[in-house]
This record gives sequence, C-alpha cells and structure tokens, in this order.
Amino acid sequence: MSTTRTALLDSQDDNAETDATAPGDAAPAEAPPKFTLRGEAWTMFMLGWPMVVSFVCRIGMASTDTAFVGHLTNATTGVFFDRPYSGEEYLAAASLSDMVVNILIVPPLAFNQVLNALVGQALGSDNKKMAGTWLQLSVFFLTTSYLPFMLIQYLFTADVLKLLGFNHDICELAGVYARWNLFWPIPNGIYQCMRFYFQAQGMPRPAMWNNLAFVLVNALLNWTFVFGGPLQYACGWTGFGFIGAAMSLRQAPGSTPEPSQDHACRRSDVHLGVALPAAPHVLAVHVCLPPRAPRDLARPLVGLPATGPRPPLPGAGAAPHRHAPLPTAWTRPCARP
Repeated sequence: MSTTRTALLDSQDDNAETDATAPGDAAPAEAPPKFTLRGEAWTMFMLGWPMVVSFVCRIGMASTDTAFVGHLTNATTGVFFDRPYSGEEYLAAASLSDMVVNILIVPPLAFNQVLNALVGQALGSDNKKMAGTWLQLSVFFLTTSYLPFMLIQYLFTADVLKLLGFNHDICELAGVYARWNLFWPIPNGIYQCMRFYFQAQGMPRPAMWNNLAFVLVNALLNWTFVFGGPLQYACGWTGFGFIGAAMSLRQAPGSTPEPSQDHACRRSDVHLGVALPAAPHVLAVHVCLPPRAPRDLARPLVGLPATGPRPPLPGAGAAPHRHAPLPTAWTRPCARP
C-alpha cells in the first residue's frame, strides 16, 4: 500500500513538471538575487542621501525665515503697525509664533507618517489602487483634522503665550505673525504625504530636487516681502516688514506640492486616478505609480511562472480577497509519504 501511494505521488509530481514546461508556457522564474552586505549598503545609501539633502533644505528654509526677521532694525515699522518695535522683539515674536504653530501641526501630521508602511504593504501585494487610496485618504483626513487647529492658531496664539508669561508686546506680535502664516501647514502637509508616498516606492529624488529649488525661491520671497527685493531699487517700495516674513512662509510651502507631483509623474508611466466619493473636489490630484511595481512579497513555488498568466483558481466565480499577498491556489500542498 505504501509503495503504491509513493508511486502515485511521484507520478503527480512528474505530471506537474511536464505541465509547467509544456510548449507555449512562460519561462520558469529566475532565481532571486543573492543577499550581499555591500549591495544592501549601496541600496540604503542611494535611498538615504536624497532624504538627507531634503531634510537639510527644509531646515535651511526655516533658518532663512528667521534670518530675515533678525535683520529688522528698531526703525522698521512695517505694514499694519502704528509704531516700530525692536529687532529683538521681532525675532522673539516670530520664534514663539513658529513654536506654537509647530506644536499645533503635530497631531494632523500623524496621517502622513503611516504612509510608508501602508503604501509599501499595498505595493508589495501588487495592489496599486490601494496604494493610491491610502495617499488620498491621508491627504483628506490631514486637511480636515487641521481645521480646528487652524482656528486655535488664528485666535489664541497670543493668549497661549500670555498664559506662559511672555511679554505683552511680544505676544501681540506673535499673534499677528501667526495670523499671516495661517494657511501654510495644509499645503505643507499635502507635500509631506506625497513625499512619503514616493519614498515608499523607492523614489526619494523628486522631493530632493523640489526642496533644492525652493531654498532659492524661499530666499527670494523673503527678500521681496520683507525688504522689497528688486522693487526697492525700481520704485522705492521697502516691503511689508515683519509680516512679510510670514507671507513668504505661507507662499513657499504652499507651492511645493505641485512641482513635486509633476516631476514624479513625468518619471512614471502609469497615472492612476483614485477619487473619494465623499470629497472629489478636495482630492483633485493624480496618483503616480512607478513603471515597474515591486513583485509579490511571497513568491510562488517552483513550477509556477513569476510573471504572466496564472493557473485557474478553483471557484473562480468568487471574488478574491483584495489584501491577500498570494492566493492560496498558487501554492500546492506538500505530499507527505
């Protein structure tokens, strides 16, 4: 009985190998590349150095805003102020206002911190549409969750600083500064969602080129809005003074998502538009996917092609599970003697 069962199992294995290598079928899967420490380190370096450049550029833009405010003198009255303040008061008010705003934007930014894991999981299971859905859900909930914090920023920044015991004049200046840079956290959050989305696909360079360009754009905007830029020589306009720094802070991050999206889309062959029925007018963006999506996390066993048509699934009329990394019908159980 045992001999007959063993012969039957060997016959089934021979038939499976014959079917897999029959004429007209796809070629067998190539062996995956071997792991090497040097190759892994090189891959991590190529993914990491654009992120380092992007981070340095973001810090540079924030430092540029502070530097221009620090160049305001005691004789600078500025627009919408009835008297001049000292340079120390301008600098302290801008720094305290940025501190309050940076605290307020932390909770909504939680919706883009999870994109690396969720998009990587979706692309690893070859579910491209789900990756785009995660991106748009992140953008939608980040935008809506920041609205109450925007109200706090507009109305209560000065009051919060007064409760902490800061000087009355500095608190009032900080409140004015916070009102004039009210809208930048939302486009900045959208930009970060797109940055994490493309980084999960192994595309960190669009954010790097975008940030390198906007370091110069941000400096030009600060020079123009704070001190008048080239217009001070052409027509004698001396800029908006203190609130000009807040205006430039609002303009530069508000313009960053579009160039980053366009650059990444030009580098991709597939444009997948995924719209949320609840708010299609808010999420009017194109989700770009790389030309070569990652393979499945779980590779099929030998005898089944890694690409090309798959063998028919039993019970094909049933809807497959969207999140399963590998259908169970693509594997065959081990025959035990």
